[in-house]
Amino acid sequence: MKDIIQQTKQEVEFLVKEALGRAVAKGTLPAEPIPAFTVEVPADTKNGDFACNAAMVSARAFHKAPRQI
Repeated sequence: MKDIIQQTKQEVEFLVKEALGRAVAKGTLPAEPIPAFTVEVPADTKNGDFACNAAMVSARAFHKAPRQI
């Protein structure tokens, strides 16, 4: 079971990086390195299956509010 969760975390991380890369390519986000971020299972599963802090840690690098990212 842990292998499935780990695989899914890696897939989510890949998809988020891919989405941020596309946003940079379109000019929606500035061409800055993507900071390291985490994908985890939230303590309260009412909040979803996975949580990702990419928008929060990228806000400063991209000079945008997390909700805009």
